[in-house]
Amino acid sequence: MLRLLQNGFWLAVVVTLYLTLRPITVMTTVSDKTQHLVTFGVLTAWAALAYPRARLVPLGLALSGLGGMIELLQPITGRSDDILDWLADSVGVLIGLGVALASRRTAQPRGA
Repeated sequence: MLRLLQNGFWLAVVVTLYLTLRPITVMTTVSDKTQHLVTFGVLTAWAALAYPRARLVPLGLALSGLGGMIELLQPITGRSDDILDWLADSVGVLIGLGVALASRRTAQPRGA
């Protein structure tokens, strides 16, 4: 089960990179910032589930860094960079870390 979660996480990272770095933008009814927040919140919670022994702070920094890297690379593919997108990514990471922390604390046996 853990291997499936890990493979799924990395597939989600690849899909995120593809969707955010391709030159075509997709119009949806959901705001751009909401898309960023939800995407990185889900990626963070998923990573914490897939790698239960991972320390959460470095995990969060890595995923926030991924969001920043995407913003730096977008102009190369003809898309616009936006620091507010990276900020939304980082807020999503914080929410995902909160979910992961709550999940880990709930899963710990009492007295541990």
